[in-house]
Amino acid sequence: MITTIEGLRDVLMGTPLEHHNVAELDIPETSENALAIEVNHQNALDSWQLFRSKVDVTKRWPVLIACWNSGSYSRSENSETMSWYHVLRDEEIFDRFPFECEHRDSRKTVAPESIIAGSYTVDLEQELAELAPWSDEDLLNVINYFIDDTNKKYGQSPHIEDFHDFIQQQNINNIRDLERWFLDWEVAHFRENATSVSENELGYIKWFEPKDEIMALFLLPTTKCWEVLAYISWYGAECCNSELVIALLRYWHQKYGAELVAHYGTMLQLITQTRPKTVDDAFQLAWEQETIAPCTTLLPGVALRDHVKALLHTNRWFLHERP
Repeated sequence: MITTIEGLRDVLMGTPLEHHNVAELDIPETSENALAIEVNHQNALDSWQLFRSKVDVTKRWPVLIACWNSGSYSRSENSETMSWYHVLRDEEIFDRFPFECEHRDSRKTVAPESIIAGSYTVDLEQELAELAPWSDEDLLNVINYFIDDTNKKYGQSPHIEDFHDFIQQQNINNIRDLERWFLDWEVAHFRENATSVSENELGYIKWFEPKDEIMALFLLPTTKCWEVLAYISWYGAECCNSELVIALLRYWHQKYGAELVAHYGTMLQLITQTRPKTVDDAFQLAWEQETIAPCTTLLPGVALRDHVKALLHTNRWFLHERP
């Protein structure tokens, strides 16, 4: 593993990043460090791809970071190197306090190695089911909304005479069940349209570009992208725990080749090798994403079944959870 700035400079030699600022930061509660390279929104993705191709050399996973407090800094007084480094240092990217606020009774410490180890004890099916907000909605009112929504999209909608009988006969217990029933109805009646999306309809999961923030490409002391969340806290994990999210990222990597590209505090951006092959797989994936990051669909007002369609047509995932 490359552990020093000098070693990083050797790797950078001959690349477009050769003369960029670099830094080294200690990671609390470990004997490890992180290495960082200054990037911006114009070269960020190319820089990530460059170092993704060098993981076997560096033994470190690259992840893009935005410094949200960077607006208060000026480059006029200090050198660019010092100013950029101070932003990284003062951002407290490796702060352990957010991990202490999470709910995980079995956790003994918030050290990264402890959180990673704990992720292997997660029962994904059980913990996701416990986390999902099943019964907060009035199903009878939601059915009306779903019928109107389907009619607007396709010019037709299911004819349901008695909502109470419908819920009982179709064994619908929660919003997830209702979303699945309407999705199946739409696919059965409008197969091609019900599983296709326009580029505009993918806009709500378009990757965020932090154009006004100071950025860095961090190289973390792991070759496993899902372990990044044991080092850098993600806001969405505060409502559950990082062990669950890490376990889910690991599962997505195994199933879809999902790899973490950017960690922007409230946003995670991943690229995948494959897409869901069936509507069933896409529905399960969409529900998993919405469960740990409700704002992904809630803020833009996107139905779960529409998120299902989007995931059938993109290799770029965008997860968002904010206060």
